[in-house]
Amino acid sequence: MKTFQKIISIGLLTVGAVFSAATPSMSEDHSHHGVIAKYRCPMHHQVVSDKPGNCPICGMRLVPFDAASPDDAGGPAKDRVPVSINLEKQQLIGIKTTEAKSQPLHKLVRALGVVAHDEELYNAQMEYIQAIYRSPQVLKNKYTTAYQRVLAPLAEESTKLKLMQLGMDEESIAAIKRNSLPDKRLLHLGDMMEAWVYVNVYEHEVPFVKKGNLVKVTAASIPGIKIEGRVVTVSPFADMESRTVKVRMLVKDEKEHLRPEMPVNVLIQSDLGSGLAVPLDAVLLTGDHAIVFVEKGDGVFEPRYVMVGQQVGEFYEIKEGLSEGEKVVVSGNFLLDSESRLKAQAS
Repeated sequence: MKTFQKIISIGLLTVGAVFSAATPSMSEDHSHHGVIAKYRCPMHHQVVSDKPGNCPICGMRLVPFDAASPDDAGGPAKDRVPVSINLEKQQLIGIKTTEAKSQPLHKLVRALGVVAHDEELYNAQMEYIQAIYRSPQVLKNKYTTAYQRVLAPLAEESTKLKLMQLGMDEESIAAIKRNSLPDKRLLHLGDMMEAWVYVNVYEHEVPFVKKGNLVKVTAASIPGIKIEGRVVTVSPFADMESRTVKVRMLVKDEKEHLRPEMPVNVLIQSDLGSGLAVPLDAVLLTGDHAIVFVEKGDGVFEPRYVMVGQQVGEFYEIKEGLSEGEKVVVSGNFLLDSESRLKAQAS
């Protein structure tokens, strides 16, 4: 029976591909219609470009769209038609459905990190503290030249900028200024109940990394041990070559498992709130659109465009196109898609 089902599936997909090849591509340039073509990701509609390319989030090809036209999400798929299948055939080809549900959404960002031993940042903090104390002394001295009066505040700003380039934010720099002490944890000096861990997060994942996010750190050298902490700073600067942003986090290391410059695996958990979501298998990514098949009752399945948000674990967030409680196909939707396209071509 399984072999028979595979033969049917391959046959339908092959015929569908032949018919599809005869139709114009939905991603062809629209400029000859007098419309300036813009490009966006079919999954992440917030990604828009004035020229073709790939989505930095999911890697899908950007497709042209008329910026003045309404979104397709929620409407029927234009090159497909609803399919009616009786219960016996549904069981034969293994069609299964599930409800679209609102649920808590958590984004997990994985990155390779290192336990920091940061002499450069430690020395930069020392320079900043010295500049802070030197500036008022210079200004109060009656023998100070005009040049020195101008230079002293600039030195403080310069050392502050260097701290920001090394990954610190305004709040952390203010704490250094308030305490007038460099952070000894950067050099693993004194009581090491906490340790700094650095990771470089790719630019498309930076929006999900916030100060205070929970992190879990593991390492091959300490199997079975998970060390928890929090994100402390997300650098305001990006590295153009690697297209990453430095993220600094403090982790609890009461038993001193971590060693300076030890490579670690980092998992950052970002809370995205609640949203409508469906399993990954429910969404068909065509290259131009994201499509789901919605069960309408009496064996009828409707192909529908949806706007997909973030992938969170085994689910896609659905921004537009579905309502809570609607049933979508999660198994057998490739066969439904083939039959839907064949019927659309025949009509």
